[in-house]
Amino acid sequence: MFTAYILVCSDGTYHFGVTKNLNARLAYHEEGQNESSYTFTRRPIRLVHQKSFDDIRTAITYEAALKTKSNQEVAQIISGELQLDIATSAIIETSETETTSIISPASYLGNLAYFANIKPIQEIILDVNERFQKQSYRSRCTILSANGLQNLIVPVVRPNGKETLMNDILISYTEDWQKDHIKAIESAYRRAPYFEYYADELFEILQKKHEKLVDLSLELTHFLMSCFGIECKVRISQKEENSSIELKNEMYPKSRTNFQAQAYQQVLNKGDFENNLSAIDLLFNCGKNGINLID
Repeated sequence: MFTAYILVCSDGTYHFGVTKNLNARLAYHEEGQNESSYTFTRRPIRLVHQKSFDDIRTAITYEAALKTKSNQEVAQIISGELQLDIATSAIIETSETETTSIISPASYLGNLAYFANIKPIQEIILDVNERFQKQSYRSRCTILSANGLQNLIVPVVRPNGKETLMNDILISYTEDWQKDHIKAIESAYRRAPYFEYYADELFEILQKKHEKLVDLSLELTHFLMSCFGIECKVRISQKEENSSIELKNEMYPKSRTNFQAQAYQQVLNKGDFENNLSAIDLLFNCGKNGINLID
């Protein structure tokens, strides 16, 4: 269960949030665990409204609807005089125009450049017929840890050696890389503003034992698109569908600095902005609306 809540601060203003553990989140605000939090200088705080949902997306939709209300309307919601109803299913309108699509390599927790390519189009086709390339974002991602940039790498098995196609790449479980990745992500982002909103669902995906790398990449891409509100179809390529050299070149860490997003606050960053990391860096630091910072 996920709970959307309203707090009244000491200055009379409201603070809205979503959490999976309400008691822990209240302690977080009451104890002032984050100096950058809205409530830090407005304590003590008081819980005045809560509503629980089965899934996080509906809870976040409810929270977003609360934020659009005037103070008077919020007071009426708190008192029970006003009921806030939200739509729990999205209606996607079809267009008579031709569908725009790109054929792109599959990526493990793709970076900002990857999602900038996806954002404006209607369909992404994951290229599974290309040869797997080592030391690329096909099987790794880059996050920002307390010690600087950190690469998270999925160990793989190549049944046909250097000639193995992406569709045939298997994930190796001889080492507990899932535990290591989850631990690294939690250590890097647990104090980020939106970590609690999305971490559980992300970790649930990472804990699954996918047989193929493309299956893991596909589910993670779906997850991130959903979090950012990107309405784009995703499918696996046919034999005649191949990604471009330009998109293939973006899949290497040496190309990371070629893309520039708008700078945003990174929870562990005390220096210059680290650009074009895995999209989870943007998600945990900025939430759903972070997608507006990339083009």
